[in-house]
Amino acid sequence: MRFSFNARAKLCTFVRAYLSPRFSPALQMAQALLYHVYCKPRGEHPTSNRRFVGPSSDGRWQVKKPGSDRASSTHDTQGQAIDRARQILENNGGGELTIQNRKGVIRDSDTVAPGNDPNPPRDTK
Repeated sequence: MRFSFNARAKLCTFVRAYLSPRFSPALQMAQALLYHVYCKPRGEHPTSNRRFVGPSSDGRWQVKKPGSDRASSTHDTQGQAIDRARQILENNGGGELTIQNRKGVIRDSDTVAPGNDPNPPRDTK
């Protein structure tokens, strides 16, 4: 179901106004679902798993999650940072790795498969 911007704003106002403990748990869940689907700010999917490898301000290489202020880890070489980012993604069920050059321009990206896949693909390159 699609709503216009005005209808979505009215729905969000209504849902926020009536999302309170005075209603039954079933109604609260329905309201929370409405809020999550129609009112929550759009952007990066919360379950997506991404990491960026790029230069840090001190000349080293850092692994960062999008939207975070701190680096997950810092390394002396880009290769070490890429290896660590792949390890993090494998441990978290796979995801997307984006690699930047010294100037911060994206030079490569890679999809990392989950590290604990119980049924790995039979054909490998």
